[in-house]
Amino acid sequence: MTKILIILLILVVSIVIELKTVFERIGSTECLLQISIFLIENENDYGLDYTFPILQNQNIDKENIHLWIGYITLKENDNVDRLKKWLNASEFRGIYMTERRVNYDELGNWGKGNVTFEEYGDRINFNLVYKLILEMRKTAMKMALNKNCKCIMFMEGDVLLVNKKTIEMSLQYENMTWFAPMLDFAFSGNTVDSDYKYSNCIEDDKSIIIPPDFDQILTRQSNGIFSCPILHSLYFINLQRNEPYSNFFNLHNNDQGWTEDRFVFLYQMYTLGIKPYIFNFEFYGYIIPVKSSIFNQIDKKSLFKQALLEINNYHDSLVHDKTLQIPHIVDSIGFDKIYFINLERRKERHDKMMKNFEILSLKVKWFKAHDANDINNETLHRLNINVMNGYRCPLSGRKMNMGEVACFISHFDIWTKTIINKYKMVLILEDDIRFHAYFTNILKDALSELATLTIPWDMIYIGRKNLMEFEEYKVSNSQFFVYPNYSHWTIGYILSNRGARKLINSQPLSNIIPIDEFLPIMYKSSSLYYAYQHFYNDNFIALSIEPTLIEPTHYTHDEDYYSDTEYTNTLIYMDYKDEL
Repeated sequence: MTKILIILLILVVSIVIELKTVFERIGSTECLLQISIFLIENENDYGLDYTFPILQNQNIDKENIHLWIGYITLKENDNVDRLKKWLNASEFRGIYMTERRVNYDELGNWGKGNVTFEEYGDRINFNLVYKLILEMRKTAMKMALNKNCKCIMFMEGDVLLVNKKTIEMSLQYENMTWFAPMLDFAFSGNTVDSDYKYSNCIEDDKSIIIPPDFDQILTRQSNGIFSCPILHSLYFINLQRNEPYSNFFNLHNNDQGWTEDRFVFLYQMYTLGIKPYIFNFEFYGYIIPVKSSIFNQIDKKSLFKQALLEINNYHDSLVHDKTLQIPHIVDSIGFDKIYFINLERRKERHDKMMKNFEILSLKVKWFKAHDANDINNETLHRLNINVMNGYRCPLSGRKMNMGEVACFISHFDIWTKTIINKYKMVLILEDDIRFHAYFTNILKDALSELATLTIPWDMIYIGRKNLMEFEEYKVSNSQFFVYPNYSHWTIGYILSNRGARKLINSQPLSNIIPIDEFLPIMYKSSSLYYAYQHFYNDNFIALSIEPTLIEPTHYTHDEDYYSDTEYTNTLIYMDYKDEL
């Protein structure tokens, strides 16, 4: 009997040692990941093929991760089969999936099954959906406890983790129960209310009071671990503390009558004396505002794309998962051609921009830019290019350089193609641009309005630098268009066939100046008054979308700023006349 007890004791000790070894492989124990992806009317397909590579690329041992997917949908679609296909190919130790399809009749005042979400979305009673979310979270919690996991991470489908060490860093906080890395909200331009500082620690409808000094935390002027108003979309729960975990996510434990899942859970944690905490030592990733997570799918989709664009412009690009085989439809959004000008040797810019176009679902034609390194005096003579006598940059006083010549010729060639191919309207983009939020939505709306206006036009800026302080004239009966002041940049503009003809007929190569200066001369807003006499102008009419839809990815004083136009040799093949 004694020998049997000794053998059993040895076996138990061996098992404990083996388990301890397994747990220490990732710095201490397993973590169960729960990803809740809410697909309303099949509108959220765009997120699926990015969500899973995010987890796959995290610097954690996949063999110690249990992955559970809670899937709620209102409409029959192919996503369930796609998700199962991805799960079968994943590297995680345990994979679990729960699907619940909600019938239209269960959601209250929806109407017939063929009614669209856009028509009746704001009338739907989503209490059932919130209840299902709470039930799924509670199920995931029980599963994590039964498997003796160290913690559980709840993550929704609209979270984009960029920092590959996010989960690894989060597992070290053992003295907190409810915590999360602070996420950012990606946006640019004037199309989003900049007073809102979205994150996963603030509720975006401002129903929760935000401390006055919290802005310093959101902007990372203060770094550390901080108590915060609320956590949602991505957070961890430490399962190794002495907490009443069985009471978490109980729908009935809700004296305040809240139905929305995140508020129910917040109240429960509040009554238990458990505070939410965030840490903001590094940048971790982006989040889509939760206010749009259910009720405004068009807004949500645009903001999701904006986050992907920001990641692509300033971080390592997220790779979408081709395992899911989600179809992506590209569109020219009303243009005969969308041209993208890029130097062949600038492959990194080419790849980033092509990724941006993929995110925006734009059908774009790459145009090989002329390279200043390949232009010399012989090239200038062969193309009959003459620099305008006496030209000096009005801002710096320098002469024209080879990069500016190459840039002009590149645009000139597209104007020529527009005429030859009889295109009615083209969009011309350069390779160093940052798209503002809702880019395609606003551009489509602007083009729709343009078709209703009776005004003539030749060119439309979609991105520019206004060099004048006085107010611009708005186009009558227009929500989008103004008559532009003296402006710089050719990062993006729309050109009509008539406009292309007027530009070519002005014979700009015979008195070439930088294209930034040439275009304002054509619409008679330039300060270079001496240059007007050199170009034939058949009443060239320019408009601009305001606010603009794009801007440069980097500005002159930014750390990573570089210009293929500015940093080139000054033209020396002919004598300049300083006196006019």
